[in-house]
Amino acid sequence: YRKSVIKENLRKAGASQKHILSVYKNLCDIAFESLKLFTVRDSSLVKRISYVNIEVLDKLYSEGQNVVLAGGHMANWEIFSLALPLKIDHNTIAIYKKLNNEVFDSALKSSRERTGMGIVEMKEGVSNIKSPFLCSFIFDQSPRSPKHAWWTKFLNLETPMYPGLESFAMKHDAAVVY
Repeated sequence: YRKSVIKENLRKAGASQKHILSVYKNLCDIAFESLKLFTVRDSSLVKRISYVNIEVLDKLYSEGQNVVLAGGHMANWEIFSLALPLKIDHNTIAIYKKLNNEVFDSALKSSRERTGMGIVEMKEGVSNIKSPFLCSFIFDQSPRSPKHAWWTKFLNLETPMYPGLESFAMKHDAAVVY
């Protein structure tokens, strides 16, 4: 599956020494984990995720502070989106870009909302979300308009990113936590 694309991406990212089988193994792990998330028990989710400095979120909640959560795209963050609402008191929401395939969009949205994470499409906004809330942004895809994107180096490549996290945080008087 896409062997030449994977090799070229590893080369561009400066990781050409990485064995291609490890990339396939990671892809399989994430695929099977994602399928299991439709049926996994809450207690099993909580056991599999550990958080560093989660007391920061507890303190912000006790102060009535909204939070914007910024994170790196690593591992299977789908597990995170299911486990976090079980670990903190904030009203948890995630802003996401609707998928083109309605069947997949509906299935993933349903799975992500199962433990209490509210999923809000980018165009809807959060004006009627109960505070204090913790909002994370789910952007797996590239921005539609590269000319309006924020560009940065990611894995040695110029990469477009969605702008707006900082303006969202200011608009909603939210602390930004990474």
